[in-house]
Amino acid sequence: MFSAIRFLLPLLFLLAGSAPQAHESPAVPSVTPAVHDLPSLAARYQFQIGKRNSDWYLIRDANRIVIYDAASGQAKLWEKDARGDIEFSRIFTADRRLVEYAPGEIKARGPVPDWNALASIVGPRELAGLRKTGERKVLGRNAAILTGTTAGGKLQVWWLAQERLPAMVQHGQGSKAVRLVLRELRSQPAGEWNWAEPETLAAYSRLDAADLGDMEYDPFVQKVLHLDGHSHSH
Repeated sequence: MFSAIRFLLPLLFLLAGSAPQAHESPAVPSVTPAVHDLPSLAARYQFQIGKRNSDWYLIRDANRIVIYDAASGQAKLWEKDARGDIEFSRIFTADRRLVEYAPGEIKARGPVPDWNALASIVGPRELAGLRKTGERKVLGRNAAILTGTTAGGKLQVWWLAQERLPAMVQHGQGSKAVRLVLRELRSQPAGEWNWAEPETLAAYSRLDAADLGDMEYDPFVQKVLHLDGHSHSH
């Protein structure tokens, strides 16, 4: 449940367990940048699969990462404390409820996600297998065109080195291609991008993930357990 790639977006689910094959020298350094080197920013993407399009958002700073999927109305919030431990929350805006996963709960469920991979959408492991094939301008910024191959097909990334963020990710080709395209980039989130702000969440009901197993009768909890990859029968 808590692998770094599986947390990112449905597009990158395809990459879990199948890093691009490296045929040439990596297009970017293999050393993961320190957290403080990642600039704070807020980005709006368009997620495209077939004829379906929806907005998808990333907000990050040194100790906080928010991902919001407009199609589902769900947000994911990661926060890093002074010790470097990561806390995670699933936010359900339509239900006005959130589920909190403490650091111990995260560790119990699997590998702790890589912070830099979460903050950059495409992590160092994936970038290391891509090669540079060109350059282009995106929103007035220079992007390197990186290409490679995964077990599931061709992968292309337009990489903004200064922002440490992709301007485009495409997996596959033709009608089966899945794409994430950057549409808006800000130094701070717009006021309406407040899905995970403390004042918004103050009005939400909170559940501890450790208690979910005792609440399987609740339809909302059943939905959460399904998202967590659990299935139960009685």
